Amino acid sequence: MSIIRFKPQEGFESEYTQSLANTFPPWHKIRYDPTATGQYMLNALSQGVSEIHQYIKNARRNMFIGTADTLVRIDAYRCEIPQQLELRAPREHNMLRNSSFVDPGAAFWNKPLEWQVTSGEFCSTDAYAGHGSIKLSPNGSAYQVISGDQYHKGQEYTAGVWVKSSATGETSSGNITITATGWGWTQESSEDFAIGTTGEWAQRLVSITPTGEIRTFTVAFSSTPTGEVDAFYSAPMLSEGSTLQSWQPGPDDSPASEFRVYMAGPTGETRQYIEMKEVFNDYDLFEDALPTRLDASPGITGDLLSDNYAPPVFEWTKDLWDCELRVSGDYIERYSVRVQGDVWNQYSVLDRYMDNEVNTGEYGFFTGEYDGFTRTLEALCVWRHRIYLVAKESYGDDTYRVLKILRWQGVENRLETIHDIRIGMDTGDVSSVGFVDGRMDQMGLVMDDDATWTMQLYYDKFFYDGSRRQVVLRHPYEDFTLMFAEL
Repeated sequence: MSIIRFKPQEGFESEYTQSLANTFPPWHKIRYDPTATGQYMLNALSQGVSEIHQYIKNARRNMFIGTADTLVRIDAYRCEIPQQLELRAPREHNMLRNSSFVDPGAAFWNKPLEWQVTSGEFCSTDAYAGHGSIKLSPNGSAYQVISGDQYHKGQEYTAGVWVKSSATGETSSGNITITATGWGWTQESSEDFAIGTTGEWAQRLVSITPTGEIRTFTVAFSSTPTGEVDAFYSAPMLSEGSTLQSWQPGPDDSPASEFRVYMAGPTGETRQYIEMKEVFNDYDLFEDALPTRLDASPGITGDLLSDNYAPPVFEWTKDLWDCELRVSGDYIERYSVRVQGDVWNQYSVLDRYMDNEVNTGEYGFFTGEYDGFTRTLEALCVWRHRIYLVAKESYGDDTYRVLKILRWQGVENRLETIHDIRIGMDTGDVSSVGFVDGRMDQMGLVMDDDATWTMQLYYDKFFYDGSRRQVVLRHPYEDFTLMFAEL
């Protein structure tokens, strides 16, 4: 099994780079060597030229009815911030990443990003106070490793997690452990606990005072119930001090508004919570947002738009070749519209952070890296310079159909997955995919047997308008109750 890693992708290879390089003298390395350092410097400028070219092209298309973009927003939803909500700085600092468990890993959708999980799965329908949760199987565990370089020996640190069990007797137990490592030493503190028998959430804690210079912290929790008992873990935290107060977000998801917004579903045996992610301007909320989840249902109402346009190719002769993208076996091809057999690029699809750890900065994945993992590319469409790709992924005995969102321009014949969502309908084969005309929140699938499905896209994000003391949302959330929580 080969392990292949690439540095995180910071951009793309612009078609304008060589055009700028051609202005150098014929003998200059920047002109004749695509690997020259100067070409990389020019590419940074050329990326901006490429973006400007696309903005101008889109603006020109929107001047005419026949080519105008019909996938535009037409409404928004606002809510006043409750007057009793006090806005103040967070009281504590959570050292853990994805501490709400609301961001699933890209390739392994049922494992929360930044967490290594054994014998368990991501669960969003039964969680503590608007968070996601992990449902651990008997003897399952979850852990996260973070850098301890900014923390100090002699300081006490406390880790906590909220736990809940479906047990009806004293049959369910668990463990939380915090481990500090340095250069040549390891120090561990562990606490066993009863998960609980009343079906209510309870917080479990463990503290440690490292005696040496800290290299890493590892926070782990596990479930050791007897019988078939579901154990849920939610809202983990690691902070300085001997106690923990209210939960605080981690370093990567700290909101500027100093409060949390989430949706609470109808009460009942289980209650669904949807954590709302904050964005910092209305453009990111409406025009540049990525969907966070989707629901698939049979049938399509409306026409299906399935554009596959791609970045054009400019040759040294100044010829312009319009291009499109298509699925070709295990690859995505960029081919000439004029001569469809003329393929300019053949891209591999690589998932970000296949190891599920953003903090390592590593991503990039071929199916050979993990025994038993296979991927089948089915269909794609392009919208707003992103590729929406439908694929099947199999790992072990399970097969999942996913909607993968890719950057539409690549580096070294690879395209980076920036987001993916499980679709849920895992049988049959998809022949085409596209957006429903006039609905930027709906996509349609056409199957090989001509059956059709609609994917309703949801953008669970909010923008805080401080001048009006309002939050702005994209959906009405008719069956949910909007909740605010102070930090």
